[in-house]
Amino acid sequence: MHTVVFEGREAQIPGWVADLESFRRWTEADEFPKVGRICYLKGEVWVDMSKEQLFTHLQVKSKFNVALGNLAETEVAGLYFPDGLLLTNVAADLSWKPDGTFVSSESLRMEKVRLVEGEDGGYVELEGSPDLVLEVVSRSSVKKGHRHPPPGLLGR
Repeated sequence: MHTVVFEGREAQIPGWVADLESFRRWTEADEFPKVGRICYLKGEVWVDMSKEQLFTHLQVKSKFNVALGNLAETEVAGLYFPDGLLLTNVAADLSWKPDGTFVSSESLRMEKVRLVEGEDGGYVELEGSPDLVLEVVSRSSVKKGHRHPPPGLLGR
């Protein structure tokens, strides 16, 4: 087991998490951390335990989530998922929880993305290439980028 400590908070990564498939299994396990942003990119687990800033991150994310959520609902153009959706792209060897994700009805119909069911039922993940991914970059994101690039910015 690997322990990561960031800004006084810690997360433990089980030794059996070695690839995208095992990372995805871990996200459904009871011991998966409930706080922090934990992502997988090309063989590495990224852990960000920092708190989101109220005005430069949470408020910005909230405005986008309300606007894009309403647009997706009123135009019947597709589905908008706010923060919390596990997004996985197998071809990119990537899995993370962006600040927001939009999937058009056409992308679902064409199977560019698919909804993934959880072990206990219901849908818990989106797999594929959505039409829009929101990742709010704030001062803390830039600061963290000097040590490690924020996962939401890689591969775009």
